[in-house]
Amino acid sequence: MPQISAIIVADDRLLSGQRVSGGQMNDPFSQTPNRDDDQVTSESSAVAGNQDAIAGGGMTRRFKGKQIFAGFSLLVASGTLCVNAQINLIHQFGRFQPGDSMEADLLGAENRPDVLSRHLPPPDAEAENMRSTTLVVERGDTLQKMIRRGGASAAEAENAVTAIRAYFDPRKLQINQEISLTLESQQLPLAAAGYPHGATADNPPMRLSHLTIQTDVDRFVSVKRQQDGRFSAEEIITELLRRPTLAKGTINANLFTAARKAGASADTVVELIRLFSFDVDFQRDIRKGDAFEILFDQELDYNGEVARAGPIRYASLTLSGQRRELFRFQPPGDPDADYFDENGKTARKALMKTPIDGARLSSGFGPRKHPILGYTRMHKGTDFAAPRGTPIMAAGNGTIEIAGRNGGYGNYIRIRHNGQYKTAYAHLSKFASGIRTGARVRQGQTIGYVGSTGRSTGPHLHYEVHFNGKQVNSRTLKLPTGRSLQNSALVAFQQSREKIEQERIAMNGDPVQTADAK
Repeated sequence: MPQISAIIVADDRLLSGQRVSGGQMNDPFSQTPNRDDDQVTSESSAVAGNQDAIAGGGMTRRFKGKQIFAGFSLLVASGTLCVNAQINLIHQFGRFQPGDSMEADLLGAENRPDVLSRHLPPPDAEAENMRSTTLVVERGDTLQKMIRRGGASAAEAENAVTAIRAYFDPRKLQINQEISLTLESQQLPLAAAGYPHGATADNPPMRLSHLTIQTDVDRFVSVKRQQDGRFSAEEIITELLRRPTLAKGTINANLFTAARKAGASADTVVELIRLFSFDVDFQRDIRKGDAFEILFDQELDYNGEVARAGPIRYASLTLSGQRRELFRFQPPGDPDADYFDENGKTARKALMKTPIDGARLSSGFGPRKHPILGYTRMHKGTDFAAPRGTPIMAAGNGTIEIAGRNGGYGNYIRIRHNGQYKTAYAHLSKFASGIRTGARVRQGQTIGYVGSTGRSTGPHLHYEVHFNGKQVNSRTLKLPTGRSLQNSALVAFQQSREKIEQERIAMNGDPVQTADAK
């Protein structure tokens, strides 16, 4: 029988998800399982009530209600196609054609070819020997405990969880996350006194056939029993429907509030700030009446709910009448996209101007009366007041020279960026995971958190830039620029920029797709 790993609705047509095969585990019914105490222990931590989304932010709302699996989870197991309960309606839909509206496709489904019916079992086939259930994660649950609650044996639950670990850490379960389980009849011979374990002909003994868990807005992990009795795991990656969105407005109080009011997510606003952080001082350069514009994609699930925001494709800031524009572009042959101004010059510089978001400049570079020592001395850095625990970013790519206690600096990090530039960060409350002397860091990576260690009167970041061994004023330093596109790469960028410009012009006249912050 043909196998389908996933079917999803995107861009007004039916697309196939990608499937990645995973490891296999021995079936407890075929031989005694090998217990791994470390593996069992690593899954033992229960859900502690964290309803925040996993990295990137996309799980919390999607795990509520029945909408998680809607539209994109069809799995094949043991030769039988198991259709998740939330998408039973999909198998009646025909193929979506480009240009068809979503409403027309849904309402006119009965007139379309049944592209999935040839893959479905007879209506009553599953009911005869299979039982499916959907479980919702509650406070105190572990994945292994939930699988047991669904009817699987302890050995089956342990082996299924071990297989899942190839793609998902069971300790990251979220409250309201759902797990879909299917049990099948074991078809075991009668025991001497009848069916084993108190089972009857009407209620035969069951064993775990397969289970599915959604691990992100576009990712599922499926574990299923193979014909040889072993369990195998695979990851299913779906494609979400993308909706271009233009958020623009005028800044009255601050950029973050205005952009959120215009419809940009918090993550999108943070990305916007980081894109312009090489040239813009967000503590001093932003004025009331300045303007912004952000073009990005919203990624929607089958229900039309916003699952997450895609990367910014265009952004502009108009500060004191001067407009700065950035375009997202992936140069031919480059593994990653970057941001360039209208002339094809990258937005990145050797160092970020501000290595912390949302902080207040509390003390600049130059002579000052020391708040603790009481006399005037040279202040060879810039202080940013911020709440304790605020993340601190590496101002540029480099290698950590020092990460530890350093006298009056308290917890201190110094990064060597090249032969001329170094940056230093003092009074940290703690270091980020993996930060140690000799470690490599990338620009924008969190290296530590704001604190008040050492000689300090309150939580703040003391930030220094060293140029050729001497501390210099980071606010007035002319930083070296990054790459500029040349030749065919520049031509390709200009073509991409023109398409974005045309899209912006079209969307500025479409009130449905454009949100303004007044």
